[in-house]
Amino acid sequence: IYFINPIILQKGTNKSTLELSTVPPINLEKRLNYLIRYPHGCIEQTTSSVFPQLFLNDLMMLDKDKQTEIQMNIKAALLKYKSFQTSSGGFSYWPSYSDYADEWGTSYAGHFIVEAKNKGYKIPIGLLENWKRYQTVKANEWYLDKSGSSYYQRSSQLKQSYRLYTLALSGKPALSAMNKMRNYSRLSHISKWRLAAAYLIIGRKDVAEDLVVGISRSVEEYNGSSYTYGCDVRDNAMILEVLSMLKDYKNGKEVLDIIASELSSEDYMSTQTTAYSLLSVSKFISSSGTSKSFSFTFNNNNIVSDNVFHQIDLDVSKTNDKITLKNTSENILFASIQTQGIPMYDGSPIDEDSKIKMDVKYFTMEHLSLDPKEIEQGTDFYVETKITNDGNVKYENLALSQIFPSGWEIRNSRMDLIEETGTSKITYQDIRDDRVYSYFDIKEGNSIIVKIQLNASFLGKYYLPIVNCEAMYDNSVNAKEGGSWVEVVAVE
Repeated sequence: IYFINPIILQKGTNKSTLELSTVPPINLEKRLNYLIRYPHGCIEQTTSSVFPQLFLNDLMMLDKDKQTEIQMNIKAALLKYKSFQTSSGGFSYWPSYSDYADEWGTSYAGHFIVEAKNKGYKIPIGLLENWKRYQTVKANEWYLDKSGSSYYQRSSQLKQSYRLYTLALSGKPALSAMNKMRNYSRLSHISKWRLAAAYLIIGRKDVAEDLVVGISRSVEEYNGSSYTYGCDVRDNAMILEVLSMLKDYKNGKEVLDIIASELSSEDYMSTQTTAYSLLSVSKFISSSGTSKSFSFTFNNNNIVSDNVFHQIDLDVSKTNDKITLKNTSENILFASIQTQGIPMYDGSPIDEDSKIKMDVKYFTMEHLSLDPKEIEQGTDFYVETKITNDGNVKYENLALSQIFPSGWEIRNSRMDLIEETGTSKITYQDIRDDRVYSYFDIKEGNSIIVKIQLNASFLGKYYLPIVNCEAMYDNSVNAKEGGSWVEVVAVE
């Protein structure tokens, strides 16, 4: 194998990993890093970042440092959930934001908490008990609402079936609600799969098999930015999880190959789709008895692996070097090289948009236009970012990311931050030392203007990063603008 990096990366930032496995490649290193480094922190993304880490030991050998890092990540997430939990026991979408619980986020986070508890992690006092209370009330209150769209009805069914699964997993099944749902004649296929898992947990394999007999093991393509934040790949991963529980490894292998193909591609996957895909692959491999042991020679060194996946860090300083890999096992061995790093950038401004438009402007405190390329030290000013939806559909869960040069300081970030038109409103804002993340939906024909006050504090030349806005569950909705050098100069 000739190791040649196709992308020119900044020196010192690149890392390459050789990944070998007895199952089709899943870009494990790349997909995990995406989850861990994802900057936004709603209940879904907080859960997605750590969920696959619970089962990473089932896939590959971890050194002590990696095990410690994973344990710290999981413990931090468990503690963070307290800031999401509402008085009802459910979890809000954003931390310490409202007393309104997000139904899917509550089930998803609860699922992780129960799995973490089963792995031996200590759960904060009251967290799980209050969650069970909320889930039980919601499970017993639920009914099939036939007034909404077919997508809404399908999502409502999936939320309930997943809720029932998490309650069964926690040891407190809502039996009457399960039996009530089981008897609905127009239950979606994915909801039947999810409900079947709940019955499997309580020992009713006969009911589970009856629910899924003869129904499809794949999901038609869709992409949802609300309700369950899912897509067809996420739902296929849920089906794979149930097939693992049924010990139907023949059909499960077909679904596994589909999911592995998605993971190993360069296609975009949302945080939840990525996390649930890795989770279901881990569970399938762990339960199916997939051959874990394999041997190979790497640069003439004999290596034996006792895990499904084996990773080797490559020396990126030898980018034109040749590595030799030979499979000495009896089975097929899959190999891939994953490279990451910061690409070289020539400093040219970027102006791109897809489905939304963005306009970024800078002003003095007297509302006069300001060129940010050169600002006198001590100057107060503000940036105004306008996001417009000129389309004919509502875009949900958009994230506006604004990172500022280290020579600038956020002075008064809550001063007249938002101007809204129509009914579009900001839903949450995360303000940090050098950046501001703003989250919102935009209805068709609406705009939102975000204003942030800044101060040119420290002399020097700095890089002003690109302003980015995108839908968190649909990367086809996005806009980018800017990217340039700026300077803070002394007062004349």
